[in-house]
Amino acid sequence: MNHITQTPPLAGRVATLGDLAALSRFASFRPEEMLGDALEKMQEHGLRAAGVVNATGQFSGLISAETVIRTLLRQTEPSRRSYPLPHNNIGFLTVWEATRPAVHTAAPSMTIEQALDMMLEYNIAYMPVLDQGKLIAIVDVSTLALQTRHNLHRDLKRKNEQIQYLSAQNAEHGDYPIT
Repeated sequence: MNHITQTPPLAGRVATLGDLAALSRFASFRPEEMLGDALEKMQEHGLRAAGVVNATGQFSGLISAETVIRTLLRQTEPSRRSYPLPHNNIGFLTVWEATRPAVHTAAPSMTIEQALDMMLEYNIAYMPVLDQGKLIAIVDVSTLALQTRHNLHRDLKRKNEQIQYLSAQNAEHGDYPIT
């Protein structure tokens, strides 16, 4: 495994995917690693998706529960078997065989809201965040939705405090309160 970070998200206002990348956890694997080993490590760290990177650290694709299931189903089709069925299990597959190239990627400068809109529009569960071709995070739609909600609540609270302060200031000067 090339990389795992494990800092909890939702700490303060997170505006961009670069901000979130500093707080998120993800894993990356090399294409030649055994898929079973990669899935075991993902499970140990509570990850549902991971990146696949080449020897120079450049992003190559994603693996997730969905890509693994599709790979296993494809391998059991008689016309697509690459080896006899008794040996056709996850222990004989490499990470590369379950890798899906990511059609949609994001830059660290993309806002949380932009990324969430993109993921909802294209029905994407996981999206890699790349900085000059290198994987710096993998975001999922539920984390982005929670972060957006957290940001909205924080912003509304701050605006409400500003309104209360200005209302108190106006009341001291005999002006009408702000409502």
